[in-house]
Parts: sequence; C-alpha cells; structure tokens
Amino acid sequence: MSASTKSVKPFGEWKTPISSAIATAKASRFQDLVLDATDNGNDVVYWSEIRFDEGGRTVVSSCEVGKSEPKDWTPAGFSARTTVHEYGGGNIFVQKGNLYFSNFSDQRLYKQLTPDSTPTPVTAADTSYRYANGDMSAKTNLIYIIREDHSKVESGQAKEPTNSVICLDPSTQQEKVLACGADFYSTPKPWYDTELWTAKLTKSGDAIIEGSAKKIAGGKDVSVMIPRWTPSGELRFISDENNWWNVYESALDGSITNIYKMDREVGQPAWLFGNQPYDANPSSPGEYVVSCDGLLTLMENGVKKKTFNTGFTSHLLLNFSESGRVYCFAHSAIQVSTLISVNILDGKVEILRKSQQVDIDEGYFSKFTEICYNTTDGEKSYANYYKPTNKDYEGPDGELPPLLVKAHGGLPTFSNN
Repeated sequence: MSASTKSVKPFGEWKTPISSAIATAKASRFQDLVLDATDNGNDVVYWSEIRFDEGGRTVVSSCEVGKSEPKDWTPAGFSARTTVHEYGGGNIFVQKGNLYFSNFSDQRLYKQLTPDSTPTPVTAADTSYRYANGDMSAKTNLIYIIREDHSKVESGQAKEPTNSVICLDPSTQQEKVLACGADFYSTPKPWYDTELWTAKLTKSGDAIIEGSAKKIAGGKDVSVMIPRWTPSGELRFISDENNWWNVYESALDGSITNIYKMDREVGQPAWLFGNQPYDANPSSPGEYVVSCDGLLTLMENGVKKKTFNTGFTSHLLLNFSESGRVYCFAHSAIQVSTLISVNILDGKVEILRKSQQVDIDEGYFSKFTEICYNTTDGEKSYANYYKPTNKDYEGPDGELPPLLVKAHGGLPTFSNN
C-alpha cells in the first residue's frame, strides 16, 4: 500500500493486528543448543525451550536433521533448568545419544537414554549442590562440570556459595574437585580480572597433574571468556585486552594472536552459561564462524571468507557440524526467534523450528535504526530507534510521535532487536 492510500490519524489511534494475546499465545523462549550425530553421521540437534503455556517449564527437544520431526525429551514433572549463579544456562549436554540435564526442582543432574525413557539421577540427592555447563569425556567416561555448593550458605557459615570445577563418575555418583578458590569458573561474569588457565589431567581423568596448570591469558582489568578447543588442538577464546571483545587463538607453541581484529564486540555479557558467538569447523579448524553486529561471517585463518545473508539480524549459540552446516538461533525485528541451519557451501538456510507461529504482515512491524548520541564525560552512547510503522496509517503533517524510551537498569546486557 502506497503512502497516498494510507489513512491519516494521530499517533496512538492506529489500529494494529498485534496484541498481547498474540505475543504470548503458544510462545516459547529458546535457551540451549547442542549437536550430536547418529552412527551414520547425520546431524542431530538438541535444544531447550521455556514454554510459557506450561508454566515456564523448560523442555528439551531433538531432531535428526532431514530425517525426523522434533521429539520432546523432558517428561512431566521435570524441567531442564539449572540455577547456578541464579541465571543458569548450560542446562544440557549430550554424549553419544544420551542426554544429560539439570533438573529445576532438585538441581540434580539426570541422564536420559531416549525421548520416552525415564530420567535417572547421576548425582547424589544433596540439594545444596547445583550443576551447569557440563561435558563428558569419551576417553574416561567422566563428566566435567561446574558445581556450586550452597551448603555453607544454608548453614549460615558463609554468605556466598563455593564454586568449583569437578569431575563426576555418573556410574557411582562420586565427585572430585579439580579446581576451586576463585569466585567464578567458566564464562559467567567476566568483567573483572579474569584469567584463562589450562591443566593436564591424569590418565584416569580424575585429577590434575601437579605442576601442569598454566596461565594462558587475562589478568588485571582484562575480561576473558568462552574458551574452546579446536579439533587440531589450538585454544580459542574471547578477550578484551584491546578494549573490544575479540576472538584470540593460543597456538601450540604458546603464541597468542587476535584472529578477528575489529573495533566491535564479539559476544555479549555472559550472565548465562552456554553463550557461543563463534565456533570452529570440526572438519577444517582453520575455518570458523563468528556472530558480530547481527551478521554471520565465515572466517579462514583470520581472513573474512564470506558473510551469509540469512534474512535474520541476530545469530546466537553457533554450532558448526562436520556436515558443513552451522546451527544457531536467529531472529530479527520482523521474525521470531528461529532455529536455523546454514550450509556454508551454498548459504542455503533451513528453518528447523520457530519459537512461535505468527502470521502478521511485516508492514505492521517497525525495523530499528542504530543511532549514536553524546552522553556524559564526552562519551558517546548508542540506541536502537524504532520509527512508528503501520502499513495502513500515517501521522498528520507536522505532528511528532510520542517517544517511549526503554532502558535496562539491571544486569549489563545489550539491546535486542
């Protein structure tokens, strides 16, 4: 509809098909995203979603890409959500088709063999422990995970819980502390004096070899987060030592290189476990994908190879599969959060699941424009400006629309488009 056929009405009197009922009807919010593969190499995608029509229960689903419809794993009475650091994240991980998840009501870690099987606990019935951001070694069959111990808080002996990295034998429920003493472990809250360390494990995998712990990066006033090993043994991580969160690589010879140098942020404040704004190609470690400024970009040995036109303006929790596909959650100002795959060879985008089914003409949605303005102490700040938009109406000449400013006074974060 052209501008000349639009009805002229004051701002605030425009009719729209968008309502609170539509915004909340049968809606969910994606959280975790992990990959596995079948014996014949087909990609299997696992994700968790908070379902508002089920009282906010977090349900894990999976799909063998191109072969099956999504299947729910989490039975009634369970909710796959950890409360480590209260904000949680990193609720699930998968090893050879077996699903492991933290259950909300008792914070125990559970194992589930199939979507129809009953989850069985792999941790003791101690409600003072919480678990997050786990993974399992195929060599030792041990789980390596962040544990938060609230026992001293509950007994009044301490004001804060104790965080540690532990190994867990799921067959015996025995736990052993590998590292402790810091305020936080893994990726959350990385803005003060963060250090990245590595250490070698014994053959049994349940202890650190004495003297093998080594500081890789970080220090005073440096924020380091999201370390990930490449298949060829390099260690990649995000650091802001140049005042921007960029991706760095620690090579086998100990040298460290900024492999995606730019005056922009890669990643976001890591209040939740599981953030993953970059990932390496397991079949070709020199290749990796990065999400920055809403774009999904393929890099090779520090050089931009291509940027994918996915039709979305945000890409989160990147997972690179051996099949040459990148899986992530994507959204835009006119599209709900969507689980997609991107073929790196031809750029083809496949939609696997939407967080909500909404059938509204995009002419009713406003697309943002990034603006920059002066603020205190000579600094500049940024905001997303959404111009009033309706394909059926326009405002009277000379009349300015009301301005609604949304600011966030809680934890550090960034504006979502």
